[in-house]
Amino acid sequence: VMVYQFKTKPITRPVITLEHNQATAIIGSNIDANVEYKLIPYNSTTMDSRLKVPFSTVANQAFTDDKMADKSSSKVGPNNTPIKYGDKEFTVLDALLENVSDTDGRSLGSFFDLYATAEEKNIIADYIRSTTTTGTDAVGRDSATVEAGKTVNVVCGGPGGKWELSNIEYCMLAFGWSGSGDTASGNAFRATRPIQLGDTTWLHINQMFEDLRYDDAKKSVTGTLTLNFDDDLYYLDNSTNPPELISLDITPMGTHGQTDKFQSVANYIQHAPEISLSIDASKKDRLVRELTFTFTGASARSYIRFDMNLSDASQNVHKQYQLMVQLNVDPDTGKVDVNITPEWDGRVLPE
Repeated sequence: VMVYQFKTKPITRPVITLEHNQATAIIGSNIDANVEYKLIPYNSTTMDSRLKVPFSTVANQAFTDDKMADKSSSKVGPNNTPIKYGDKEFTVLDALLENVSDTDGRSLGSFFDLYATAEEKNIIADYIRSTTTTGTDAVGRDSATVEAGKTVNVVCGGPGGKWELSNIEYCMLAFGWSGSGDTASGNAFRATRPIQLGDTTWLHINQMFEDLRYDDAKKSVTGTLTLNFDDDLYYLDNSTNPPELISLDITPMGTHGQTDKFQSVANYIQHAPEISLSIDASKKDRLVRELTFTFTGASARSYIRFDMNLSDASQNVHKQYQLMVQLNVDPDTGKVDVNITPEWDGRVLPE
């Protein structure tokens, strides 16, 4: 009888990282991991009681052996007084938020990973995995596969977000493991806050200057039109995951390569050949918020159409309303009116 001995690598608990950038959570791991996460409002009134338990009551023997109770955590109380790990004010949620590093600055995991009992870890894993929202008013939950050394971005709210968020603070809880089935590792836990919406105000045109003149004989319009936006212009590229924010300048088309961080705003504007956008090669890689157009014998019904994904720095786009600037000439007086899509028009007009 031949006996084959197969050697397998021991299954190791991953070190999960969980960070945030406004309404985006960033999940990472030092090894391949499966991660489940839940988003909750950071509100002591609605927060589940399991998260508010003093951590010292669910700590393991290592917590006692390492004499952690009298050591200061990163959490502070009144007058910026550090709260100790053994204080009742240091909760289970605080332990999930607390990072522990070695002497070289490498993360060893959360404080919860190192010092919670196995029973408590099961309780919190069940809570994160649960689809119910008893006592928490949880926003939602989901899962992700994270490759070693890489990150997964979870856009929780705002443009392209998973959930509809209010202008309050949220907290994300997560746990992850490596392997599967009988060979799965133990769970690693993390939390991060504050996850919150950033600037949620759409772009608007707040000023417009024009000296457009109508030639009745030629039935055409000549002159200039300047549009001032209330923020710098960007393009939100939804073909990537997560969407990529591209900075816009006023250079000629073709100035930039396809992978450059800046592109010309001219790439994202459509208009008739009789209309030209004023460009300036010397302003390469400089954000723009003022655009000037020159009309040379343009039609009395000329228009300028902007890309639907025109954005500000906070990725706010007008999802349903495309910016159109349309000329309208009064046939009796020859007066040229400029009509802006109402949802984009932020001018304070005289009464």
